[in-house]
Amino acid sequence: MPNSVNTNVSAMVALQSLNRTNRELDSVQKRVSTGFRIADAIDDGAGFAVAQGLRSGVKGYEAVNERLAGAKGLLSVASAGLTSMSDTVAEARKVLTKLADGNLSVNERAQYNTDWAALKAEVINFGNQATFNGQNLLNNATAINIIYTSAGGTFTLNGQNQVAGATAGMAAVANAAAAATLLAGGFATYETAIGTSLSTIGGYVRSVTNQDNFTKVLSDATVDGIGSIVDADLAKESARLQSLQIRQQLGTQSLSIANQSPSILVSLFQN
Repeated sequence: MPNSVNTNVSAMVALQSLNRTNRELDSVQKRVSTGFRIADAIDDGAGFAVAQGLRSGVKGYEAVNERLAGAKGLLSVASAGLTSMSDTVAEARKVLTKLADGNLSVNERAQYNTDWAALKAEVINFGNQATFNGQNLLNNATAINIIYTSAGGTFTLNGQNQVAGATAGMAAVANAAAAATLLAGGFATYETAIGTSLSTIGGYVRSVTNQDNFTKVLSDATVDGIGSIVDADLAKESARLQSLQIRQQLGTQSLSIANQSPSILVSLFQN
């Protein structure tokens, strides 16, 4: 290779090497600063696209969990309302049984009828107050559809309408015979209906809770998968960063030495 002041091959080689080192250093510094091996489509277009799709899925799971949390609130209120209604109906059975006794005095019957009416009002009030976010499962028969999958699948919560049931099941009784008839008929049917609703609501609570837990597991697993795709190994990147910084320093020194070659040639012409 001729000695020339026009073409400094050593400097060009040193510069190319330094540029490569600087590019690698920029890439590693980006990983260290962001924590991502794939921070954007520039790093890895295919990997970034996959990660973005999975992130969209996680957002869907978050929305599902939000709606399931609302369903759990509604069901908790409905369950509490039904439990109070059931307890009150049990007390009402005692009063209705007494009203079925034909030996009650006029005053006793009046007092028990007052208690009977008050217990009926309590049952109805419990049902009407079991409202969550403007929805009530106990005072109407309307079905409520709850989103339970990120694909839009729904779970149906059927209205129990036990407030309306109290109207017939706890009707006023004029005498012992009417009380006995109601005790064996409409009231017994209403008691059974309350129990059935308690079982139904309990099943809904179990199903919604299980789905909520499963959706959280899916979300966590997806987040973990995203991390496997895009997260940087910071221990490895830290070691690589130090190595590249040393290479950068050596490359700078090599370029400086290479740039001194023309000056050495000049010295040949000095006296």
